[in-house]
Amino acid sequence: MLSFFPTPYPDELMYSVFARYHARSGNVSFKSTLQDLFGSEAIVSSIGFSSQLHALIQRLPMGAVYTADDFIDKHSLFPFYAPFLPPDRSKKIKDMLKGNQGRAVQMAIGIMAGGVCQKNRLCFCMECLSDDIQAYGESYWHRVHNTPGVFICPIHHSPLVAYPTDQLNRHGFTVCPLTGIEKNKVESILANDEPLSTKTKEMLLNLARDIQTLYSISDIPNLYKAKTIFLPELQYSQYATPSGRIRQGMLHRDFELHYGNELLVLLESTIEDEFSWLSFATRKTRRTLNPIRYLLLINFVFHSVEEFLNKTRGYHPFGQPPWPCLNHAADHFLKKVIDHCDVTICSDTRRPVGTFSCECGFVYSRRGPDRSEKDQLRIGRIKEFGPVWFSLLVNKVQHQTGSFRKIARDLGVDPKTVIKYAQLLERDVAEKNRQSRPKLKVTKKDAPIVHSRSDHRRTKKDVIQRVNWELRDLETSVKVEAECKKILSNEMQKPIRVTIAYVGKQIGLQSLLEKHKNRLPVTMSVFKLYTEDIEQFQIRRIRWATQLLHNRNERILRWKIERIAGLRPGYTSLISDEIEAQILQYHYESPTIQAVRDGGESLWIH
Repeated sequence: MLSFFPTPYPDELMYSVFARYHARSGNVSFKSTLQDLFGSEAIVSSIGFSSQLHALIQRLPMGAVYTADDFIDKHSLFPFYAPFLPPDRSKKIKDMLKGNQGRAVQMAIGIMAGGVCQKNRLCFCMECLSDDIQAYGESYWHRVHNTPGVFICPIHHSPLVAYPTDQLNRHGFTVCPLTGIEKNKVESILANDEPLSTKTKEMLLNLARDIQTLYSISDIPNLYKAKTIFLPELQYSQYATPSGRIRQGMLHRDFELHYGNELLVLLESTIEDEFSWLSFATRKTRRTLNPIRYLLLINFVFHSVEEFLNKTRGYHPFGQPPWPCLNHAADHFLKKVIDHCDVTICSDTRRPVGTFSCECGFVYSRRGPDRSEKDQLRIGRIKEFGPVWFSLLVNKVQHQTGSFRKIARDLGVDPKTVIKYAQLLERDVAEKNRQSRPKLKVTKKDAPIVHSRSDHRRTKKDVIQRVNWELRDLETSVKVEAECKKILSNEMQKPIRVTIAYVGKQIGLQSLLEKHKNRLPVTMSVFKLYTEDIEQFQIRRIRWATQLLHNRNERILRWKIERIAGLRPGYTSLISDEIEAQILQYHYESPTIQAVRDGGESLWIH
């Protein structure tokens, strides 16, 4: 059992606590210190993760109130990685730190495979060092200063410096200096910090503050399934559709503009193509990403970790209920009495459409998402006026309370709408008056006169125009064939399947083609020549994807063809054979292009 143990300071690494114990114990050998602390000399000192904590707890002096969880959560880098790991793996890593599996921790976290901005030297802030000496009589290694991605002190806003390499003991514990180090003997970890732009330095400071926030908050939600957390805010910012599809191209472009290439290169987080780390962070792919990259995304979407924790929410493009009733005729006009909103997707713009129904019968809709409170007072389309509105309209029209324009202003509609319903009202009144008149008996003598007047009206107004379907069929077939050829001949753009619905929409005759197929035999025969089944369309997509890769001078690989052509697993053997045929077709051309591109000579024999 230890006779004493240093009290850990705020944000102090356990490595620093062990170094202070070694300096105070008077041990000459680091092995003696390891034997004191853990009861074993076979311990490798790790700056960020100290293991065998159960053994350490058992050897602490009597009355010590520390636990292994306290050491892990408050004095290691574990809280920096934990929110971005699967919950079961996070628990497993904690158990490894408590036991004797410390060497496998970095591999379990993913540092060995995908470390970003890893620090191989101890870092500190010159001003923090002076403050610590003044407050505690000694200095210590701060956890936040030695976290990957931290280049600037979040407290003093000054660039961090690295401890001189020649004084660093890699096989034991290095004590933080008790006095300030001469500036000419230290090296800033931003060796060329002067050329960095003001924007980049400000971004680095914000990142350091976000990391410090991670360490100060204990109830951060697990971010491993990131899409479910980021998706609502991405939808609000138009980076995702209401159905949940991420607009990756738009997101990548704005992300790079926001941070700038200088910062992304420094943080080893550049976006090279559409399958970059940013795509994986916003997709359902179960993949562990570096916390720095998650923090960059959080800062881009939510502006800071604190705001992210405050604004985590579901997708509500029109805000939370209740919503105001916009019926000018109701006594509750502009009062928030609507509790339900049906959200659908606009087929043209793919934006959310909200339909609001009030108990007074007034139903209206608008496209979203709402950007401000004022948007809640906007009507896109009135679907139903309801009995309250119609009652007031009838009252105003019958009593002639004003002009149509004034009535329209009072009811919140266009004057044409008032005129339309006023005319319908007049017709209804006239029809009721006609039905209420007593029916006169008609004698045989008067019958011919009635028939002749009726016949005269019918021949004058009700002339029936017949459609020449043969001529319409021929005209339509010419338009359909021209459009089909246009679709199939466009080899530069992504292939579009030839269907009756698509062709009809392009030529403006979709309803005619879908409802009157039996009256358009020539047009339907033209469709049979050009329409494709699923396999034919897949083959055309494969050939287009192969040609696209060839034009880009990229290697023709099966997985690339499948991804670009949009082929789902489980396609037929015919499709598989077509992919192989396309690969073989370009097989002998690819190495030549690569060789010439790399500066070599062409392999073709001239």
